[in-house]
Parts: sequence; structure tokens; C-alpha cells
Amino acid sequence: MLNSRSVLEQPVCSVSHTNCLKTGLLGLIVVVTGCSDIGPASLSDSELNDIYEADRAYATAWLANDTEMVMGTLTSDAVIVPSGMQAIEGENAIRQFWWPEDSPPTHVSEFTLVQHEAGGFGDIGFVRGSFSLGFDYDGTAFSSRGEYFCLLRRGPDEVWRISHRMWNDRPADQDR
Repeated sequence: MLNSRSVLEQPVCSVSHTNCLKTGLLGLIVVVTGCSDIGPASLSDSELNDIYEADRAYATAWLANDTEMVMGTLTSDAVIVPSGMQAIEGENAIRQFWWPEDSPPTHVSEFTLVQHEAGGFGDIGFVRGSFSLGFDYDGTAFSSRGEYFCLLRRGPDEVWRISHRMWNDRPADQDR
């Protein structure tokens, strides 16, 4: 008999894990947005606006260069999946990734979001979009453009927070 851990460690397809993750997220989106008859009602316009605003609050927090403000936009059990990396799970791991001890500070100078769509039902929502990010690290300027997808969860306090966020860095020759 297989336990759940051994099942999860088995590849579910023969293509890269990134493609499997994309396929899994696509399946989740289809289920979340296309099966409203088997779950709670779709989100209202007001709830969708709240989801968009929660997503914008994440960029605003980075522009404020405020660690606690950024972390406040995430659930305590949040998962981030940076471009080309494995998932980073939980508040402590995320803090260590973004703000490692004994490391020079990062200063975000630009963070622009273009939100392409949002949806969800009940207390689960999502946003898909593109971004442009500019920051300075240890005296060197960096910039990045790409696509992102995030899942949000409405907490008992009725506030939407990001529970999962993944993004890619688009190669410079693919900038639109």
C-alpha cells in the first residue's frame, strides 16, 4: 500500500515539472471557474474588486520597501514559486528568501502590475497578470518583466491575502 507521500513523489507526467505544474494550475483554474454549480456561488463584482486590490497591495508594499507590509499581504502558510525555482513554503522560509540575514537591503524602485483576469468562488480567488519590477541590490540595478499567477484566500477577518504566488521572468527578447 502506498502512503500519500510516496504517491506525491511519483512523476505524474513525462514532461518537465514546470509543465506539470502549469497543467495542474490550469486544471485548478478550470475547476474553480467552470464548476460553479458544484460549489459556492461565483464572486460578486465587489469581491473581485477586493481581490484585485489585495493583489495591488502586494506591489504597493514592495514599493514602500516595508517587510512587514509585504508579509501582511500573504497568509501565514503562503507558498511562493519564483521563476525557475522550487516552491518556498511558509512565512519563515519566505522571509529568509527575500530578506536573508547579513545581506544588503534590496530597494524596490518600480513594481507595475497589469491584471489580466480574476475569478474564484467562496473564499478562494485568483489573479493572473504581468509585471515589471525594478530594484537595486548592493549598488547594482536590476529589472525583470514577466507573468504571474496568484491564489488568494479570504480570512476570517474578511481580508483577502495571497496564499500562493508564482511568477516567471520573461527573457528580454520576448518583451512586448
